[in-house]
Amino acid sequence: MNEEAKASISSPAVLTAAGVARLLNLTDGYFRNRRAELEAFGFPKKLPGLNAWSKAAVMRWIATNGETYLPGKAEAQIGGADERLEISVATRALEDEYAGGRP
Repeated sequence: MNEEAKASISSPAVLTAAGVARLLNLTDGYFRNRRAELEAFGFPKKLPGLNAWSKAAVMRWIATNGETYLPGKAEAQIGGADERLEISVATRALEDEYAGGRP
């Protein structure tokens, strides 16, 4: 593996299997053995072309108890401001119109 690929995998934005296991408080082997089962419950798949996971996606999955979205302000739930995780203005308008503002 070239140095650029190694650097991208050690980036704070991505996690190796060992990093994911640490976040889930599992051993590396246990995570690897249960990965398919976790993915069946919506756990994020590896990033295309990398042997790594999106840290934001993993943190979102943990913060939402296995869901795939974060209602409201994401930074309050996962510990960092990332505007890409906020519900869009259009989604919020639809929620307000059809759900009376209820999530």
